[in-house]
Amino acid sequence: MDYLSAAKMRYYLKDNSENIIKNLNKKLSANISA
Repeated sequence: MDYLSAAKMRYYLKDNSENIIKNLNKKLSANISA
């Protein structure tokens, strides 16, 4: 794998994990307020 592909993979994985955490936080706050 070339350097650019590795950098893209790292970026997308980081972006996905941040989105997953945001979604989990939304679900948790929805459960707490319900």
